[in-house]
Amino acid sequence: MSLNLIPKSSIDLKQKCETCIQAKQPRKGFTTCIERETNFLELIHSDVRDSNDVLARDDKRYFITFIDDFFKYCYVYLVNHKSELFDKFKVEN
Repeated sequence: MSLNLIPKSSIDLKQKCETCIQAKQPRKGFTTCIERETNFLELIHSDVRDSNDVLARDDKRYFITFIDDFFKYCYVYLVNHKSELFDKFKVEN
C-alpha cells in the first residue's frame, strides 16, 4: 500500500547550496596595530559590568575595570550602583 504522503523531489547533488557557500566564506582578518602607547596613563581602557545576580564581596553588584595600555596594569573597583562609577574614575591611588 502506497499513500504518497511525502512528495517526491529531485535534488541535484552537484549543485551547491547558496546559503552554505556564503556561510563558509572566510572573513578578512583584523589589521594588527603596530603602534603602542609609550607613556604611563596615556591610554586607559575601561569597562563596566554587572555581576549577573551574583553579589561580590560586601554585596557589590557592579564592577568597573581600568587598564593602562602601556603597562597593562589593571585595577578593579566593586560598586553597588552605577551612579558610583564616576566617583571611582576620579579616585587617585
